Amino acid sequence: MLLFLLFLSFDRLIAVVGTEAITEQEVTQLSRLYPGMNREELLDKMIIGMVVVNVAREETITVSDEEVNNTKSNILQQMPGLQVVLSHPYIDSLYNEELRIQLYTRKLTQREFQGKINVSPKEVRNFYKTHKDSLALPAMVTLERLMISITLEGEDPQERLALEIISQYRSGSDFDLLAKQYSDDRATKYRGGRLGLFVPEDLPSYLQGVSELKKGEVDIFESPNGYHIVLVKESDIKGIELAHIFLRFDFSNKEIDSAHKRAVKIRKRWLSEDSTLTESITPMGSLPVAALGEPLSTVIDSMKVGGISNPIQEGSNFYLLRVADKREGGVPPFEDVKENIRNILYQRKTQEALNVWIERAKKYVYIVRL
Repeated sequence: MLLFLLFLSFDRLIAVVGTEAITEQEVTQLSRLYPGMNREELLDKMIIGMVVVNVAREETITVSDEEVNNTKSNILQQMPGLQVVLSHPYIDSLYNEELRIQLYTRKLTQREFQGKINVSPKEVRNFYKTHKDSLALPAMVTLERLMISITLEGEDPQERLALEIISQYRSGSDFDLLAKQYSDDRATKYRGGRLGLFVPEDLPSYLQGVSELKKGEVDIFESPNGYHIVLVKESDIKGIELAHIFLRFDFSNKEIDSAHKRAVKIRKRWLSEDSTLTESITPMGSLPVAALGEPLSTVIDSMKVGGISNPIQEGSNFYLLRVADKREGGVPPFEDVKENIRNILYQRKTQEALNVWIERAKKYVYIVRL
């Protein structure tokens, strides 16, 4: 009893399933793994998962640590960015438990429903006819990119200013006042440069490494558009709260014109298939044309396979884009998607059967919301 009371003093108990407790902190931290779900949806999900585990264990279904670790390793190979989310030990332990529940659910589903659920060819065909419009695929384009940097003629005054601002802050100047005085970000300069609270996986790519700073520390980060003097205001399990002073790149017309001329020359070399450029070319993969936004999507849409765009300036660089491949959008033929449709319908029927099973199982498991 004493241990139970001590536990309650550190974290609020919100539900009990069987002999297992669910706390407020667990739900809050689990939301980082399921950002689209609200608190009640997450709590329902946790309760259902615990019901499944309770019943599965009673039916002698087991899931080993090795199975959990192997599943996790396979997922991380396909989604390496997930490692950032799992960098905190508590989030990592919640994720391991989520995987364990998924494995229990999969094994229990196989035992209860395998061979009992069927999808007929008629159901597949009817689904295709009814949902044909929703099966339409977007127009896709495979791009390659070549970057040409705008080079400064002499010392960078913005970098020098950034170092000076950091020196002022470390000497005791107020960051809010420095932001108001120097920042080129009109949206944040009058509120202390505040960017808000971030979890590691939501940080912009140019701020990778900021999580290593401690509360009150600052450093310079470079984005495509300029320098960011970033201050860590808070850092805990909830995330990292940041403020910044943004200094936009300030190139002269001469420097921009010089880089543009170099980009035009490089474009001619790329069109002539100059092999010396190979190491400088970066594959961008396949993207929906519409996702490129205007005016770039219109430019790319008008280009043929093998075509190379005129130089496009973004921040401190010019970019050349080459269309490596294009695929028209539209509804795919039935034969191309019938197996996918069958799988969708099978999963849907299985989930419906599982939901009925779970509601029945809830009657035999102690559940209380507090």
